[in-house]
Amino acid sequence: MGRRDQGISRALQDIKLSGMGTATLSEAVESATADILAGADFEGSALDELCSIVHTAYDDLGFKPNGYHLVGRDVETELMAGRESLVAIRDDIEGHDAALRAAVVPEIARIETRITAGEHLKALRDPDWGADIVELIARIAPHPILVLDRDTGLYIVQMQTLKIETLSVEIDDYGEICVWKYSEPPVLES
Repeated sequence: MGRRDQGISRALQDIKLSGMGTATLSEAVESATADILAGADFEGSALDELCSIVHTAYDDLGFKPNGYHLVGRDVETELMAGRESLVAIRDDIEGHDAALRAAVVPEIARIETRITAGEHLKALRDPDWGADIVELIARIAPHPILVLDRDTGLYIVQMQTLKIETLSVEIDDYGEICVWKYSEPPVLES
């Protein structure tokens, strides 16, 4: 499955939120996050508005969340049908040569492993993109991370902030987002 770099979404270059005033985007997100943690509603918050803008921007480009092509499909039935077709080839001594019959055995084993492992029972990754987008938006506010200090060999706490204007994606052959790419530089103390 190939991936295609799609570049930075122009809709995210200069976002202004209602009620933001003169605050920066990072300050607005940080304030909204603090309000939500203190008990305010997510719905209607600056965080909600920003998540909606990001979702709409990528939806307008025609991108879909990873795993969307599996929505509504009965994967277990598809796996079983594929297995049965291969078993029929393997067991047809008269209609297929021995090399072909032997070649399908590893594929039958692979499908049986997938069925046994319950791959068909796994939930799709966030079909509404909510978790991905909320996590990315929340990281706009300065947040601490551990970074290895190469001089001392010790881990130190460093503040970083995601730059939303750098947010871009790679999409796969299904038109689904398979990689979110962004810059998350350290916050420089002034």
